[in-house]
This record gives sequence, C-alpha cells and structure tokens, in this order.
Amino acid sequence: TRLTTEHIVIISDLPTSRVFSIQPLSRDSAKNEGQGETQTAIIGRSSDSAITIVFNTLKSIFGL
Repeated sequence: TRLTTEHIVIISDLPTSRVFSIQPLSRDSAKNEGQGETQTAIIGRSSDSAITIVFNTLKSIFGL
C-alpha cells in the first residue's frame, strides 16, 4: 500500500565466480517505466574469500 524506491531482489542459481552486470528495470500498474544505474557484481562461493574471487575472475579474463 506504500510506494517506495528501495527494493531487494534475491536471484538464486547464478554461476559462481563470475562477473555480472545488473540494471534494475521496473514498471508500475499504469505502465510507467523506470530504470536504475547499471552496477557490477561478482558472485562467489560461500567458501571463497573476496580476494580469491577477484583473483580467479582476473585469471579467467586475462588467461593467466
């Protein structure tokens, strides 16, 4: 009943240790459309540290 600009979306079953570009898009019941800024996210396994995720991502990008 109350409109807001803050939302949380949970996306499951994404491949881990990859870089994703995410841009929120929305449409209300009156067909008004809006879009947010594109952001980048790295999805890691719960057992990986942040540095391991970044290293493995750079390794796959640059073929090290």
